[in-house]
Amino acid sequence: MQKNLWKKIHFFCANNHDPVEMTVHAGAENMSNFYSCPKYYEENRTENEHMCSMRLNFFDAEAVVEAFSKIIDEDMKNFNIKDYTGMKFKVKKVIDVKVKSYSEDRIDLIIYNRKIYK
Repeated sequence: MQKNLWKKIHFFCANNHDPVEMTVHAGAENMSNFYSCPKYYEENRTENEHMCSMRLNFFDAEAVVEAFSKIIDEDMKNFNIKDYTGMKFKVKKVIDVKVKSYSEDRIDLIIYNRKIYK
């Protein structure tokens, strides 16, 4: 597993709008924290913009990081070092991930969690 990958990864939502970085929010009482689209909150939307309910719980976020780490580890094992920008992969059959940008210092991942919109 890649070291310090959590520090590099930033989750983005692009569900019917330009990509925006997801933020951590406290869950309701007795619920876990989660990443959500800032456009869920009215103060982060334009006047006619619809609310975005895209979110990612911490367990699913961990699964995304682990899946991406395995991809990188496999490539490194085969001496195939590359830029992952634009690459797509799935996690748990319901989370679509696209690498928005990739560098040694920062990795931006666009998340589409199909569990939210079933």
